[in-house]
Amino acid sequence: MQATIQSRTDRRVDLTVTDNDGIEQSLTVTREGELEYHSSDEIPPPTGDDRAVAARTQHAQRSRFAKYVAFRACGFDTIDPYSTTDRITYPEHLAAATLVLGAMTPETVASTFETAYRQRVAGADRRVLSPDSDSGVDTDSAPDADTAASAADGLPVDPPTGFAPSTCRLIEQDIAVDIEDAALRPLLDILIELEGLGALRKSMAALPERRSGDCFARLASALSQVPVDGSPPLPTVDATTDRDGTTLVFPCRPLRVEWVRDGCTRVEYEQSSESVADDESSVRLQLPVEETPFESVAAFQRALVDQLRCQLRDCYLGMGVAPPRDFRVRGPGIDSFTAVYEQDAFYQRYHDPDAVIDWMRFPPLPSL
Repeated sequence: MQATIQSRTDRRVDLTVTDNDGIEQSLTVTREGELEYHSSDEIPPPTGDDRAVAARTQHAQRSRFAKYVAFRACGFDTIDPYSTTDRITYPEHLAAATLVLGAMTPETVASTFETAYRQRVAGADRRVLSPDSDSGVDTDSAPDADTAASAADGLPVDPPTGFAPSTCRLIEQDIAVDIEDAALRPLLDILIELEGLGALRKSMAALPERRSGDCFARLASALSQVPVDGSPPLPTVDATTDRDGTTLVFPCRPLRVEWVRDGCTRVEYEQSSESVADDESSVRLQLPVEETPFESVAAFQRALVDQLRCQLRDCYLGMGVAPPRDFRVRGPGIDSFTAVYEQDAFYQRYHDPDAVIDWMRFPPLPSL
C-alpha cells in the first residue's frame, strides 16, 4: 500500500493510493474525513463470493489508508473511530492509552476502571444468567426470580428486563487520551522502533506489583516539550500534575454492555453522568467476556493491555499493511474485525490466540 500526495490545501488533500495488487485510485480527503473518489469509485456489490468479498475489503483498506495518510501528513481529523465505515481508530491514541494503562499500578487500574472490572468479574460466571448444557443447570427453563437476582448480584450493568437468561458477551468502555496530537505521533514512532509496548507487557508479567513512582510526571513533562516541524515546544507540564496517569488516560463515558439471548443482542448502559464530546474519545476498550475468571487485578490489567495491542494490530490490517513487529499479537481486538476474521477468508484468524499467522502477507507500512 502506497500513497502519493498530489496537492493539498488547509481544507483538502488530493492523493493517489496504490494497493497491494497494484490497483491505483485517485481520491480527495477533506479535513472532516469525507472521501471523494476520482477513479475506481464503484464499490463492489455485496455478494458472498470470495472475489467480491476481496474487492470490497481492498476498497475499504484503500479508503482507510488514504484517511490515515491525510491525518499523518496534514493533521486532518479524518477517521471516525470504531464506526461502521472506518472501523479502525488512530494508532497514535491507542498506543498512548496502552502505554499509560500498562504503566499504572494495579491499584490505580482497579479504581479508575472499577466498573469495567466488576462487570468482567461478575460476568465471567454465566452458568445461571446463561446456562450451559454441561454445567448441571437446567437449560430448558429460565431460572426463578431469586436465582436470577442472585446471579446478577454485583453486576454494575444488569441484563435487560425480561431478557434472562442471557449471556454477557462484550464490555465496552470509552477512554479519553488527554495528550496533544503533536506529541502522540512521535510517541507512536518511538514505541514502534523500540518495541516498547511488548517490553512493557513482559515487565507487567514479571513484576505485577510494581510501583509507577514519578514516571507519569516525567512522561507528561517529556511529551510537553516535543518540538514538531520546527515549532515551539508545547507548554511545559508541572512535574506534580500527574502521579498515577489518570489525567492522561481516563474513562469518559458510561460502560456499555452487550447481552445475547437466542441470537438476539441487547445493549445496556451504566447509570452514569460521565460524558465528553464525541471527538474527545478515540479509544474504546472492547473486552469479550469469557468464563475464565481473573485471579487478580493485575491479570485484568494485563488483559486490557493485550486487548489494546490487538486493536493496534487491527488498525494496520484494516489499512492493508502488516502491523509493526510489536503489534504482531493474536487475540480479540476491534470487535467488528473479530467477526470478519471468523467468517471472511480474505483475512487470517488473527483473533484466535492459537492460530498460525503469516505476518508478511501484507507489506509493511511505508514511511508517513
